[in-house]
This record gives sequence, structure tokens and C-alpha cells, in this order.
Amino acid sequence: MAETETKLKPSLLLLARNLAIGAMAAAGGYYMVQTSEIVVVILGAGLLLVGPVMVLMPLFMGLPARGVCPQCGGTIETMSRDDRNLLCRGCDSYLDAGQGKLRRSDPNRVEAEPSFAAPSPWSDITLVVYPTVAFSASDKIQDWLTTKKGGVRVMEARWPQQCVVCGAKPARFDEMARQIAKPGNVMDTEIVVAAKGIPYCGAHKEGVVFERIDSATPGASGCFGLKFRSLTYRNAFMSANPWRFTWHQ
Repeated sequence: MAETETKLKPSLLLLARNLAIGAMAAAGGYYMVQTSEIVVVILGAGLLLVGPVMVLMPLFMGLPARGVCPQCGGTIETMSRDDRNLLCRGCDSYLDAGQGKLRRSDPNRVEAEPSFAAPSPWSDITLVVYPTVAFSASDKIQDWLTTKKGGVRVMEARWPQQCVVCGAKPARFDEMARQIAKPGNVMDTEIVVAAKGIPYCGAHKEGVVFERIDSATPGASGCFGLKFRSLTYRNAFMSANPWRFTWHQ
């Protein structure tokens, strides 16, 4: 039987691991910015920013912690003592960390940005090298959806007939698309993923995006799917589309 909350314990082992990763990121970034390749320099600059943040984070946000999911008992790791919208890979539940406890996230929560993950139907897309900005230009998306040119995948999904943000009666049905790169042994494969028939009320937009997904469960490094602003709609979408997350190992 699922519990309402479980204990969350600070972990010195996780702290040591995060400090080591932060130090290595900073060191790697330093050497990367010395090169003449623009892409490598940009990535190195990013590592130079991430490294010190990981090292200094415990001073401001507390120690990283480990606990068990109150829904399924799976292991959960947090970056700090207080965190929210943590995805459990064992049961696909969302959790919040605070006051030494792990609790189920409010099922009615709506965030300002898409935060709640759902799987896509494409099990071959796990690791995404560099997702670019999402396309919102209607004419460009319509061209992809109509012609289905090479490298375009259109998601055939059942969308619960309510606004993806607030749950109100739909006033329109939008499209979205995103260009991503799937890594290969020799070269990356560029793919455009698209969806249509997304229900919105007159007051909302941009309630769902294609995005890389991470979880708070240790092990796999991530996957690719959708993120919703509304946890309620995310749960309804997953019930209507029983796809499974495919995590990159």
C-alpha cells in the first residue's frame, strides 16, 4: 500500500559525488575554452558555469539527499534538501522534497513552464544531442504535417478534450514541432517531431513541448518525450496514450 510520505536523509556520498562532478566539469570547461572550435568553446563555457554552481549549491540549498518513493518504494535522489516536481522512474509519479520528507506532488499543480513529463511513442529516440528551439510558426509546421518530408515524425496521440493548461473547454486546436538531433556512431540524424490537435482554451498557449526528460531515480541518464504545464492533464494524457518511457542506459 502506498504511503503518504517517506523520510528523506542527507547523503554525504551524494555530496562527494556532486562535488567531484562539479570539479571535473569546471576543469573540462577550462580546457575546452582554450580551443579554436566555436562549438567546443560554447560547450566549455557552459561547463565552466555548471561546475562552480554544483560545488557551491550545498552552501545555499542544503545537502543532497536520498529517500524512497512513497508510491512504489523506488530510490529517489535530490540535489538539495528542498526540491519539487521530481519524477520517479519506478511508477511515473511526481514528488516534492521538503522538511526531511518526500511527498506526492499536488495533482492539480500547474507550473509557469512545462515541467511534467510524458513519454512519446518513439522508443528509438532516447538521448537527444541538441534539441533546438521549438517551432511555433504555423505555416512551417503545416508544411511539415502536410508533406511529411524526410525526417519528419508526426505523433498520433489521443488528446483529452480539455485545455492542456487549465482543463476548460477547448476553443482551438494547435500544432507544435521541434527539430532534434539523434546521435549516431558516425553522424547525428536530424529529426523533426510534430504533434497536432492540441486543445487550448482562448486564454492559454504553450502548455506542452517536446523536451529531454530526466528523473530523480539513479541509473539511466534520460530520455525524450513531452512536458506539460499541468500535472492533471499530463496524467490524463498518459492514461489515454499508454506509451512507456524509454530511458537511455
